[in-house]
Amino acid sequence: LRCLHTLTSSLPRYPLGKQLRELHLNCLEKNVWETEEYQSAVKLLKMLAKDELISLLQKCAEILQPVK
Repeated sequence: LRCLHTLTSSLPRYPLGKQLRELHLNCLEKNVWETEEYQSAVKLLKMLAKDELISLLQKCAEILQPVK
């Protein structure tokens, strides 16, 4: 959830919400990967510059680092 939030919270128009709690609520209500908002977020992520995407993925790696 935190990784998905890291990837999508800085996208234009915040397709999955700006706050982690908004994303959490969306995930509880429905299969988020089946929503139009998720599809919009994926399209926007595909348009990011390589360095921006690498930076976001590094943040995700840092989030997952403590998990074993």
